Amino acid sequence: MAESTVTKKLGPTPTRKEILANWTPEDPVFWKKFGEKIAKQNLYTSTWALVLSFVVWTLWATIAAKLNMVGFHFTDEQLFTLAALPGLVGATGRLFYTYLPGLMGGRNSAFITTALLLLPLFGLGRALQDPTTSYDTFVLLVSFIGIAGANFSAALGLLVSKEFPEVSFSMAAFLGPFIGAGIRPVGGWLADRLDSGSKVTLVSLFIMLAASIVVLFGIQTHAFALFFGSFLLLFLTTGFINGASFRMIPYIFDNPFHASLVTGFTAAIAAYGAFLIPKIFGWSYANFQNVAPAFYILIAFTVLTIIITWFFYARKGSGIKC
Repeated sequence: MAESTVTKKLGPTPTRKEILANWTPEDPVFWKKFGEKIAKQNLYTSTWALVLSFVVWTLWATIAAKLNMVGFHFTDEQLFTLAALPGLVGATGRLFYTYLPGLMGGRNSAFITTALLLLPLFGLGRALQDPTTSYDTFVLLVSFIGIAGANFSAALGLLVSKEFPEVSFSMAAFLGPFIGAGIRPVGGWLADRLDSGSKVTLVSLFIMLAASIVVLFGIQTHAFALFFGSFLLLFLTTGFINGASFRMIPYIFDNPFHASLVTGFTAAIAAYGAFLIPKIFGWSYANFQNVAPAFYILIAFTVLTIIITWFFYARKGSGIKC
């Protein structure tokens, strides 16, 4: 294979630092000779790091719903705050994590952020063995779990524990995020197939609205199957919306630099939902002794989102084809 300008510049045995400084994956010669090996190494490293983060995330989502069953005495608002904190830390962390790979390399940043998960794991292991552990201690330890990412799944586990105490179903914290994360690429793929992220987003929002109403109905009628199936549908639509809406951004902002900035900012702001939703649930229980007001707020927000999506992006004559 003939040498390219980049590979000639690098020579036969460049250092990893030199390769990264001249990173040109679109050059087929560079990719075959140097780039592919490094990219695969980073892929394997980051994949295992994400798996470990997901394990920690799911672990807390399961534990949060069971704290008062093993000797602790926290209020509903305190429990939902503990469920929400990882989402707050994770969302804020995204604003900074975006720059870490560029500053220290993808492999090093993945190693450091994953290694930090050892702190809450060891700490919670000790704290959970002592029912006298203070709420403030849990706040500190749980905040570190935010490094693993958003934690909306803990809210589902707490809702199951609160509204359906007769149901022992620890998988309720796991299935939701698994479905949402797994379906996200399908949302992007479908948006590409239909050549419209806005249409996929709009339809998914309507389904989300219907599912939210059915979830509330399932709670009010104490129908667990209806509640749980509808809640999983909420996660499903979230995955579709994530994949499709991020596909919209490059079409709305034709400047690649602006599009990349908006994508990162959107991902960070969206992640705050993992903090706000459990907090809204906790506020609702603390002030009204039921979760219905929280769902009224979420339903109203979904309606507003539908109107914005339709008016600015999905309707004919909106001026933006995305």
